[in-house]
Amino acid sequence: MVLENKLLMTCTSLLLLTLGVRANLPELATKQAIQNIRYVSNDGLLTYYQNRKGILYYSSNYTVKPVLEKSPNTFYTVNTSIHKKFLIAEVQESFFKVASFQADHQLYAIPYGSSKSMFIGRGQASRLHEKGTWVSFYSFMKNKITLLNIESPLITTILDIKNSIFPYFIPEVLFFNKNFILYTDINKKGEQAVILFTREDREKSIFLQSDTFGQNFQLCQNDKNIFILQTGQSNHKKGTQIYLLKKKDPLNIKSLKSIYTSFSNDTGNMVCDFDSENIYFIKSKPSRKYSAAKNIIVKININTSKLEVIYDDKPSFNFFHLDKKLVLTTQGRYYILRGTSKLRDDSIK
Repeated sequence: MVLENKLLMTCTSLLLLTLGVRANLPELATKQAIQNIRYVSNDGLLTYYQNRKGILYYSSNYTVKPVLEKSPNTFYTVNTSIHKKFLIAEVQESFFKVASFQADHQLYAIPYGSSKSMFIGRGQASRLHEKGTWVSFYSFMKNKITLLNIESPLITTILDIKNSIFPYFIPEVLFFNKNFILYTDINKKGEQAVILFTREDREKSIFLQSDTFGQNFQLCQNDKNIFILQTGQSNHKKGTQIYLLKKKDPLNIKSLKSIYTSFSNDTGNMVCDFDSENIYFIKSKPSRKYSAAKNIIVKININTSKLEVIYDDKPSFNFFHLDKKLVLTTQGRYYILRGTSKLRDDSIK
Protein backbone atom coordinates (compact mmCIF):
# COMPACT_ATOMS: atom_id res chain seq x y z
CA MET A 1 0.00 0.00 0.00
CA VAL A 2 1.44 3.32 -1.05
CA LEU A 3 0.06 6.67 0.02
CA GLU A 4 1.47 9.64 -1.84
CA ASN A 5 2.39 12.61 0.30
CA LYS A 6 0.30 15.38 -1.26
CA LEU A 7 0.35 18.14 1.32
CA LEU A 8 -2.94 19.95 1.36
CA MET A 9 -1.76 23.53 1.34
CA THR A 10 -5.12 24.74 2.53
CA CYS A 11 -3.79 24.62 6.13
CA THR A 12 -6.93 22.62 7.06
CA SER A 13 -8.74 23.79 10.16
CA LEU A 14 -5.81 24.00 12.56
CA LEU A 15 -6.03 26.70 15.17
CA LEU A 16 -2.71 28.02 16.48
CA LEU A 17 -3.16 29.36 19.98
CA THR A 18 -1.12 31.27 22.55
CA LEU A 19 1.71 32.32 20.27
CA GLY A 20 4.60 33.78 22.21
CA VAL A 21 4.38 31.47 25.24
CA ARG A 22 7.23 32.26 27.59
CA ALA A 23 8.66 29.83 30.09
CA ASN A 24 8.05 30.23 33.79
CA LEU A 25 8.50 26.56 34.55
CA PRO A 26 9.32 24.76 37.81
CA GLU A 27 12.67 23.02 37.83
CA LEU A 28 12.70 19.24 38.18
CA ALA A 29 13.41 18.39 41.83
CA THR A 30 15.49 15.28 42.57
CA LYS A 31 17.23 13.75 45.56
CA GLN A 32 20.33 12.83 43.56
CA ALA A 33 22.60 15.00 41.44
CA ILE A 34 20.57 15.46 38.27
CA GLN A 35 23.49 14.66 35.94
CA ASN A 36 23.81 11.16 37.47
CA ILE A 37 20.13 10.19 37.32
CA ARG A 38 19.03 7.80 34.60
CA TYR A 39 15.43 7.32 35.77
CA VAL A 40 13.37 8.71 38.66
CA SER A 41 9.74 7.96 39.55
CA ASN A 42 7.21 10.75 39.89
CA ASP A 43 7.26 10.59 43.70
CA GLY A 44 11.06 10.45 43.78
CA LEU A 45 11.10 7.25 45.85
CA LEU A 46 12.55 5.07 43.10
CA THR A 47 15.74 6.12 41.34
CA TYR A 48 18.28 4.55 39.01
CA TYR A 49 21.53 6.48 38.87
CA GLN A 50 25.17 5.95 37.95
CA ASN A 51 28.52 7.06 39.31
CA ARG A 52 31.85 7.79 37.67
CA LYS A 53 33.15 4.31 38.45
CA GLY A 54 30.75 2.80 35.92
CA ILE A 55 28.18 1.40 38.35
CA LEU A 56 24.43 1.69 37.84
CA TYR A 57 22.55 1.77 41.16
CA TYR A 58 18.95 1.22 42.24
CA SER A 59 17.75 3.31 45.19
CA SER A 60 14.46 2.98 47.09
CA ASN A 61 13.27 3.07 50.72
CA TYR A 62 16.71 3.71 52.21
CA THR A 63 18.12 0.81 50.17
CA VAL A 64 20.85 1.22 47.56
CA LYS A 65 21.85 -1.76 45.43
CA PRO A 66 24.11 -2.09 42.38
CA VAL A 67 22.33 -3.14 39.20
CA LEU A 68 25.25 -3.28 36.76
CA GLU A 69 28.98 -2.85 37.35
CA LYS A 70 31.08 -1.92 34.34
CA SER A 71 34.39 -0.17 33.75
CA PRO A 72 34.99 3.53 34.54
CA ASN A 73 33.84 5.93 31.79
CA THR A 74 30.76 3.78 31.16
CA PHE A 75 27.64 5.71 30.24
CA TYR A 76 24.15 4.33 30.89
CA THR A 77 20.85 5.21 29.25
CA VAL A 78 17.69 3.88 30.92
CA ASN A 79 14.18 3.97 29.47
CA THR A 80 10.82 2.45 30.34
CA SER A 81 7.16 2.65 29.28
CA ILE A 82 4.05 4.02 30.98
CA HIS A 83 3.21 0.44 32.00
CA LYS A 84 6.31 0.18 34.24
CA LYS A 85 6.87 -3.52 33.66
CA PHE A 86 10.55 -3.37 32.67
CA LEU A 87 13.30 -0.84 32.18
CA ILE A 88 15.91 -1.18 29.44
CA ALA A 89 19.49 -0.14 30.17
CA GLU A 90 21.81 0.64 27.25
CA VAL A 91 25.44 0.37 28.28
CA GLN A 92 28.24 2.22 26.46
CA GLU A 93 31.64 1.35 27.91
CA SER A 94 34.56 3.74 27.37
CA PHE A 95 31.99 6.31 26.29
CA PHE A 96 34.17 9.30 27.19
CA LYS A 97 37.28 7.84 25.49
CA VAL A 98 36.02 6.16 22.33
CA ALA A 99 32.58 7.27 21.16
CA SER A 100 31.18 5.64 18.02
CA PHE A 101 27.71 6.49 16.78
CA GLN A 102 27.40 3.08 15.12
CA ALA A 103 28.70 0.97 18.01
CA ASP A 104 26.26 -1.60 19.35
CA HIS A 105 25.49 -1.11 23.05
CA GLN A 106 25.04 -3.82 25.64
CA LEU A 107 21.32 -4.11 26.44
CA TYR A 108 19.83 -5.27 29.74
CA ALA A 109 16.21 -5.69 30.89
CA ILE A 110 15.51 -4.71 34.50
CA PRO A 111 12.19 -5.54 36.21
CA TYR A 112 10.69 -2.23 37.32
CA GLY A 113 11.63 -1.46 40.92
CA SER A 114 14.33 -4.15 41.03
CA SER A 115 18.11 -4.35 41.07
CA LYS A 116 18.14 -7.54 38.99
CA SER A 117 19.11 -7.41 35.33
CA MET A 118 19.12 -9.73 32.33
CA PHE A 119 21.31 -9.38 29.24
CA ILE A 120 19.09 -9.35 26.14
CA GLY A 121 21.40 -8.45 23.26
CA ARG A 122 23.49 -5.81 21.53
CA GLY A 123 22.23 -2.81 19.62
CA GLN A 124 20.75 0.61 20.27
CA ALA A 125 17.56 2.68 19.94
CA SER A 126 15.76 0.29 22.31
CA ARG A 127 12.02 0.75 22.61
CA LEU A 128 9.37 -1.04 24.69
CA HIS A 129 6.09 -2.30 23.20
CA GLU A 130 2.95 -4.27 24.09
CA LYS A 131 2.48 -2.94 27.63
CA GLY A 132 6.20 -2.93 28.19
CA THR A 133 6.81 -6.67 27.79
CA TRP A 134 8.47 -6.60 24.35
CA VAL A 135 11.55 -4.65 23.31
CA SER A 136 12.93 -3.72 19.90
CA PHE A 137 16.46 -2.59 19.12
CA TYR A 138 18.62 -2.00 16.06
CA SER A 139 22.13 -3.27 15.34
CA PHE A 140 24.29 -1.14 13.04
CA MET A 141 26.79 -3.98 12.83
CA LYS A 142 24.21 -6.49 11.56
CA ASN A 143 21.86 -3.99 9.90
CA LYS A 144 18.94 -5.76 11.59
CA ILE A 145 16.03 -4.98 13.89
CA THR A 146 15.42 -7.42 16.73
CA LEU A 147 12.04 -7.69 18.44
CA LEU A 148 12.19 -9.75 21.63
CA ASN A 149 9.69 -10.94 24.24
CA ILE A 150 11.40 -10.07 27.55
CA GLU A 151 9.40 -12.60 29.56
CA SER A 152 10.11 -15.35 26.99
CA PRO A 153 13.43 -14.33 25.36
CA LEU A 154 13.42 -17.22 22.90
CA ILE A 155 10.45 -15.60 21.12
CA THR A 156 12.05 -13.16 18.72
CA THR A 157 11.52 -11.63 15.30
CA ILE A 158 14.47 -10.45 13.18
CA LEU A 159 13.98 -7.92 10.37
CA ASP A 160 16.63 -7.12 7.77
CA ILE A 161 17.09 -3.44 6.91
CA LYS A 162 17.79 -2.66 3.24
CA ASN A 163 19.36 0.78 3.75
CA SER A 164 22.92 0.83 2.43
CA ILE A 165 23.48 4.51 1.58
CA PHE A 166 22.83 6.42 4.82
CA PRO A 167 25.38 5.29 7.44
CA TYR A 168 23.63 7.01 10.37
CA PHE A 169 20.06 5.98 9.64
CA ILE A 170 18.28 4.36 12.61
CA PRO A 171 14.93 2.73 11.75
CA GLU A 172 11.80 3.57 13.74
CA VAL A 173 9.89 0.55 15.09
CA LEU A 174 6.40 -0.02 16.53
CA PHE A 175 4.92 -3.38 17.56
CA PHE A 176 1.20 -3.69 18.35
CA ASN A 177 -1.75 -6.11 18.52
CA LYS A 178 0.79 -8.92 19.13
CA ASN A 179 1.13 -9.37 15.39
CA PHE A 180 1.91 -6.16 13.49
CA ILE A 181 5.26 -4.41 13.17
CA LEU A 182 5.61 -1.00 11.53
CA TYR A 183 9.18 0.07 10.78
CA THR A 184 11.05 2.46 8.51
CA ASP A 185 13.63 1.68 5.84
CA ILE A 186 15.36 3.40 2.90
CA ASN A 187 15.70 2.17 -0.68
CA LYS A 188 18.65 2.68 -3.04
CA LYS A 189 17.20 5.98 -4.28
CA GLY A 190 17.25 7.39 -0.76
CA GLU A 191 13.47 7.28 -0.46
CA GLN A 192 12.15 6.35 2.95
CA ALA A 193 9.13 4.12 3.57
CA VAL A 194 7.05 2.71 6.40
CA ILE A 195 6.87 -1.08 6.11
CA LEU A 196 4.12 -3.23 7.64
CA PHE A 197 5.21 -6.73 8.72
CA THR A 198 2.80 -9.35 10.05
CA ARG A 199 4.40 -11.94 12.35
CA GLU A 200 1.70 -14.55 11.73
CA ASP A 201 2.34 -15.00 8.01
CA ARG A 202 5.71 -13.19 7.83
CA GLU A 203 4.52 -10.94 5.01
CA LYS A 204 5.81 -7.42 4.27
CA SER A 205 4.07 -4.59 2.47
CA ILE A 206 4.80 -0.90 1.95
CA PHE A 207 2.37 1.06 4.09
CA LEU A 208 3.59 4.61 3.33
CA GLN A 209 6.36 5.78 1.03
CA SER A 210 7.97 9.15 0.42
CA ASP A 211 7.68 10.35 -3.14
CA THR A 212 11.16 11.83 -3.26
CA PHE A 213 14.61 11.93 -1.67
CA GLY A 214 14.93 13.94 1.53
CA GLN A 215 11.90 12.94 3.58
CA ASN A 216 11.70 10.91 6.74
CA PHE A 217 9.12 9.25 8.97
CA GLN A 218 8.70 9.13 12.73
CA LEU A 219 6.43 6.66 14.55
CA CYS A 220 4.80 6.62 17.97
CA GLN A 221 1.72 5.12 19.61
CA ASN A 222 -0.67 5.17 22.53
CA ASP A 223 -3.02 2.40 23.64
CA LYS A 224 -5.50 2.94 20.79
CA ASN A 225 -3.72 4.72 17.94
CA ILE A 226 -0.59 4.83 15.80
CA PHE A 227 0.83 8.22 14.76
CA ILE A 228 3.07 8.69 11.72
CA LEU A 229 4.90 11.96 11.12
CA GLN A 230 6.26 12.57 7.62
CA THR A 231 8.54 15.56 7.17
CA GLY A 232 11.15 16.98 4.82
CA GLN A 233 14.81 17.14 5.78
CA SER A 234 15.87 19.98 3.48
CA ASN A 235 14.50 22.67 1.19
CA HIS A 236 14.30 20.06 -1.56
CA LYS A 237 10.97 18.83 -0.21
CA LYS A 238 9.31 21.00 2.41
CA GLY A 239 6.29 20.23 4.53
CA THR A 240 5.12 18.06 7.41
CA GLN A 241 2.12 15.82 7.82
CA ILE A 242 0.91 13.75 10.79
CA TYR A 243 -1.37 10.75 10.25
CA LEU A 244 -3.49 8.81 12.73
CA LEU A 245 -4.11 5.07 12.30
CA LYS A 246 -6.46 3.17 14.61
CA LYS A 247 -4.92 -0.01 16.00
CA LYS A 248 -8.19 -1.91 15.70
CA ASP A 249 -8.06 -1.63 11.89
CA PRO A 250 -4.38 -1.37 10.87
CA LEU A 251 -4.74 -3.06 7.49
CA ASN A 252 -7.34 -0.59 6.21
CA ILE A 253 -5.40 2.18 4.48
CA LYS A 254 -8.64 4.15 4.18
CA SER A 255 -8.73 4.52 7.96
CA LEU A 256 -5.51 6.56 7.84
CA LYS A 257 -6.46 10.11 8.81
CA SER A 258 -4.42 13.29 8.44
CA ILE A 259 -4.63 15.37 11.63
CA TYR A 260 -1.93 17.96 10.88
CA THR A 261 -0.43 19.67 7.83
CA SER A 262 2.32 22.31 7.73
CA PHE A 263 4.49 24.08 5.13
CA SER A 264 7.53 23.79 7.42
CA ASN A 265 9.92 20.90 8.02
CA ASP A 266 9.10 20.18 11.65
CA THR A 267 11.57 18.41 13.96
CA GLY A 268 8.88 16.15 15.41
CA ASN A 269 10.22 14.10 18.33
CA MET A 270 6.62 13.15 19.09
CA VAL A 271 5.35 12.18 22.54
CA CYS A 272 2.10 10.26 22.11
CA ASP A 273 1.47 8.55 25.45
CA PHE A 274 1.39 11.47 27.90
CA ASP A 275 -2.39 11.78 27.64
CA SER A 276 -5.03 10.11 25.48
CA GLU A 277 -6.37 13.23 23.72
CA ASN A 278 -3.18 14.95 22.51
CA ILE A 279 0.21 14.37 20.98
CA TYR A 280 3.15 16.69 21.61
CA PHE A 281 5.94 17.52 19.16
CA ILE A 282 8.52 20.11 18.12
CA LYS A 283 7.32 22.46 15.38
CA SER A 284 9.36 24.90 13.28
CA LYS A 285 8.31 28.53 13.48
CA PRO A 286 9.62 31.35 11.24
CA SER A 287 11.78 33.72 13.27
CA ARG A 288 13.00 37.27 12.64
CA LYS A 289 15.46 37.03 15.50
CA TYR A 290 17.21 33.86 14.30
CA SER A 291 18.54 33.16 10.82
CA ALA A 292 16.95 29.71 10.81
CA ALA A 293 13.41 28.77 11.85
CA LYS A 294 12.87 28.59 15.59
CA ASN A 295 11.65 25.41 17.26
CA ILE A 296 8.65 25.51 19.57
CA ILE A 297 6.74 22.76 21.42
CA VAL A 298 3.09 22.30 20.52
CA LYS A 299 0.30 19.89 21.31
CA ILE A 300 -2.41 18.86 18.90
CA ASN A 301 -5.78 17.42 19.88
CA ILE A 302 -6.20 14.19 17.92
CA ASN A 303 -9.99 14.60 17.67
CA THR A 304 -10.29 18.27 16.69
CA SER A 305 -6.83 19.01 15.18
CA LYS A 306 -6.67 22.07 17.45
CA LEU A 307 -3.04 23.14 17.81
CA GLU A 308 -1.70 24.90 20.89
CA VAL A 309 1.77 26.25 21.61
CA ILE A 310 3.01 25.20 25.04
CA TYR A 311 6.65 26.35 24.86
CA ASP A 312 8.14 29.20 22.85
CA ASP A 313 11.17 30.52 24.69
CA LYS A 314 14.82 29.45 24.45
CA PRO A 315 15.73 28.21 20.96
CA SER A 316 17.85 25.20 21.98
CA PHE A 317 16.01 22.47 23.86
CA ASN A 318 14.59 18.96 23.87
CA PHE A 319 11.76 17.32 25.78
CA PHE A 320 10.66 13.83 26.82
CA HIS A 321 8.08 11.91 28.86
CA LEU A 322 9.21 10.89 32.35
CA ASP A 323 6.62 9.14 34.55
CA LYS A 324 3.55 11.41 34.23
CA LYS A 325 5.64 14.49 33.43
CA LEU A 326 6.79 16.18 30.25
CA VAL A 327 10.34 17.27 31.00
CA LEU A 328 12.06 20.08 29.09
CA THR A 329 15.85 20.17 29.01
CA THR A 330 17.69 23.33 27.98
CA GLN A 331 21.17 24.66 28.74
CA GLY A 332 21.91 21.76 31.09
CA ARG A 333 18.81 22.27 33.25
CA TYR A 334 15.56 20.30 33.51
CA TYR A 335 12.08 21.80 33.84
CA ILE A 336 8.57 20.40 34.21
CA LEU A 337 6.66 21.35 31.08
CA ARG A 338 3.47 19.42 31.90
CA GLY A 339 2.42 17.43 34.96
CA THR A 340 3.66 17.82 38.52
CA SER A 341 6.59 16.41 40.44
CA LYS A 342 5.13 14.77 43.55
CA LEU A 343 8.45 14.46 45.35
CA ARG A 344 7.77 12.77 48.68
CA ASP A 345 9.78 13.43 51.80
CA ASP A 346 11.08 10.08 53.04
CA SER A 347 13.55 11.50 55.55
CA ILE A 348 13.47 10.24 59.13
CA LYS A 349 11.58 12.69 61.35
